Amino acid sequence: MATAVVTVASGGLPVIDVTATFPKLGMPVTEAIAIGAKKYGIPVTKVAAGGVPVTFVVSDLVPAGGGAALSTLNSADKSANLTLSNGNMTATATSGSNAGVRSTTGKTSGKLYVEFYTGATWSSSGGNAGFGIMSAAPALNNFGAGNATGGCLTLAYGGGNIYFNGGGVGGGIGVFGPNQQFGVAVDLGASKLWFRSGAVTGWTGNGANADPATGVSGINIAAVFPGSPAFVAVSFDGSGSIVTINTGATAFTNGGPPSGFSAWG
Repeated sequence: MATAVVTVASGGLPVIDVTATFPKLGMPVTEAIAIGAKKYGIPVTKVAAGGVPVTFVVSDLVPAGGGAALSTLNSADKSANLTLSNGNMTATATSGSNAGVRSTTGKTSGKLYVEFYTGATWSSSGGNAGFGIMSAAPALNNFGAGNATGGCLTLAYGGGNIYFNGGGVGGGIGVFGPNQQFGVAVDLGASKLWFRSGAVTGWTGNGANADPATGVSGINIAAVFPGSPAFVAVSFDGSGSIVTINTGATAFTNGGPPSGFSAWG
């Protein structure tokens, strides 16, 4: 016979599931699993072989349907004056010096989408703060100061101007501020990128009628990507500034992926 166990699913709602089958007697356990979203490490108690209780920790963030862990901000690839929290999805600047952080995984293929959210505290002392994608080569403190050499960023300088590989391209997405939402769509097969500020303002690329769903007016990023893996990246130059990334861990709030695109993962 089977013994029911209680499993915590997405949103923390309890779900009754039967996992043990005859002749296994089974024991009730509480366990965290990923259903529809990544999960943070939660200590649980489980019965091992022979009925001996053991404690283990579920530590990875896993996307819906299983598979590889989702990208977070990389604690081993960040400036010293940044702290990470919220399962390494949120970065906070502890000084006004130029700083940067990349994601844990780089991508070389796919049509991918990621969102960025500025926190209640956000500022830029020199216009070098922003976000987008970077390769692994640029120094962390030179993302914005180097005009996105080795990547593509929208920066606070000039009201959200867009830079690729050391020079300005396309139009700006508007002035940054606290509690704002931004989306970035990247087509690595076509080597194009688009930015969006707010869910209803439309896309900004390198020309009129920019639209990642149709491939129109994307910023040409072929000089760097996908020859080099693309990492989600954030640049800072304001003390106390907060930025959160969303690679698919939670529901998107800035319109979500365009048609044909999927979460960065």
